[in-house]
Amino acid sequence: MEDIGSSITVTTITTTLAFLLGLMSTVPAIFWLCLYASLTIMIDFIYQITFFVAILVLDERRLQAQRISGRMCCLTRSISSPGDEEIQASARVNPIKITNNHFADRAMKWYAEQLMRPIVKAMVLLIFVGAFGYCTYRASLLTQKLEVLELFPEGSFVTSAMENLYANQDRNFPVEIIFRGVNQSSPIIQKEMKDFISDIVELPAFGQEPPICWVRDFEIMKDAALFETISDLPHGQQVQYALSIPAIQEAYGDDIVVDKEGNIGASRCIVLAKNSVLQDVEQQISLLAQQRAITNAQTINQGRHDEAFFTFGSMYMMWEFYSVAVNELILSTLTSVAAVSIVALAFIPHWSALFFLVPMISIVYTDLLGKRDSGYVV
Repeated sequence: MEDIGSSITVTTITTTLAFLLGLMSTVPAIFWLCLYASLTIMIDFIYQITFFVAILVLDERRLQAQRISGRMCCLTRSISSPGDEEIQASARVNPIKITNNHFADRAMKWYAEQLMRPIVKAMVLLIFVGAFGYCTYRASLLTQKLEVLELFPEGSFVTSAMENLYANQDRNFPVEIIFRGVNQSSPIIQKEMKDFISDIVELPAFGQEPPICWVRDFEIMKDAALFETISDLPHGQQVQYALSIPAIQEAYGDDIVVDKEGNIGASRCIVLAKNSVLQDVEQQISLLAQQRAITNAQTINQGRHDEAFFTFGSMYMMWEFYSVAVNELILSTLTSVAAVSIVALAFIPHWSALFFLVPMISIVYTDLLGKRDSGYVV
């Protein structure tokens, strides 16, 4: 502990501080990981410098007392012959001087001597500067992208199947336009619902009306002879009557939630986004921001904790990750450099050490990013 206690303490503080700064992350998984890791590292540190060291001391006492380890903890090891006694006495009087002449030690000594040659030092600096410049350039080419096919091994049959699927099938993915917490039987609310649908559909990622949408289609159905007999009934009862028809129930039954009184508690319309959005991360982030802006601009959503009108898609969670990934990387880089610098100020005797420490850490990050080809997710 006298030799390495300070080193253990410094590394524990820096690691714990780095994880505590990770609590600033807006990604829940990263937040909880950092919270768990910071507490775990500190608890492990306390355990190591208390209980674990105490056990080591007890074990050393056992060795000095020549007690046998294991279940026979109370038995001592006896000296079996006079020869052993003479060997131990000789060792105490004339201790053997151990010289380390291992091949690895000799190799490292030769390496150190070569590294200290002036021409070698100059070559190392030139190579390092060149590598740093190359990595800096490569880091500037990084773009935000995630290609699913890169997750499979080269030559996988899945890769060829997916490539054929992309080339020969025009895929669309559904996005739900959801309405809740309002009186959807009200003509005023229905008009706002249709306006919201129109605003969403006008986004470049969609460009077409929902294939089926109850708030639009039921308005058209009212002109049919089927609804003439119930035109005087409240809107909720009209909806219940319409849903009692098997064909209408099959088409719209999963999109409308009706209570016992016939009131619509929640409903949805499904709009289809274009296939091209799935192939471009920037378009996905843009679509996420655009639909969010439209949702926040709705008058009915103002002053509410939970939006009455909003959209939801199964891909939104992944797009949200894409949207915060770059900022998370920048935040992690800055907080990591700051954490190490703060601890360095506490343990390094002169402030000028930061001029060596900060560039070194920054170079490590640049090297980490720059050695990877551009096009990977950041």
